[in-house]
Amino acid sequence: MIILYIPFAKDEAGDLSQAAEAWVINHRNNSIESIMVIHHQDEFRRAEILYASSLYVLAHGCDDVNMIANHIDETKGQRISISTLTDRFNQDILAIAHSIGFIHIYCCGTEQDNELRARQFQSGYLRAENSPIYFYKGTVFSPDARGMLWSFAENHFQRAENRRRTLSQAKKAEEKEVIPPKLRHLYSMFQKAKETRHKHYIARCKKHRLHFFDNKRQIQSLDDFEEPSVSASAC
Repeated sequence: MIILYIPFAKDEAGDLSQAAEAWVINHRNNSIESIMVIHHQDEFRRAEILYASSLYVLAHGCDDVNMIANHIDETKGQRISISTLTDRFNQDILAIAHSIGFIHIYCCGTEQDNELRARQFQSGYLRAENSPIYFYKGTVFSPDARGMLWSFAENHFQRAENRRRTLSQAKKAEEKEVIPPKLRHLYSMFQKAKETRHKHYIARCKKHRLHFFDNKRQIQSLDDFEEPSVSASAC
């Protein structure tokens, strides 16, 4: 599954919504893989999110490496910091983090600038150890009519996947050091739900194991049972 995440509310998404719509159309014309768009503050059914989904964070790069924009023309749009992006991402996506297999920071910029953006995002994302984070080099585009992603850099076009780079996997840090107070309750809810699912899983395993051994003992008892010989006397 592909998720296109726009870190702006629908009424503040600039030209990103239009780019996402074109992406969805060209993707569906070329692939049966499911795709959906999530804006900041959107409500969606968590059950619809498939395991190991690929999530693309859609934004426009800015001259300031610490910022992203919602419009290709910055004079017509709105800018937010990478810190604000990660705060919004945590608010919107943390509850389905276990289903996100890959995260793509999909915005225009040099390799160096986009690596810095991706690292800032990684340092603020509360489940960064769960998913590899990719970033791209050059001016990136929505899929073309054949469903292909392209990047323009060094005066020529190339498949975007060939200009994709991967951040090293984040190491798990102590909760109190990485979680802002305003998001700590969300993370706590996520952890409790995870622990509850694990306890239920262990309980089911124990139940199945007991059932297995009970059946095995019953079979063993039947194997050990010896029928009376036909020549034996009944008295």
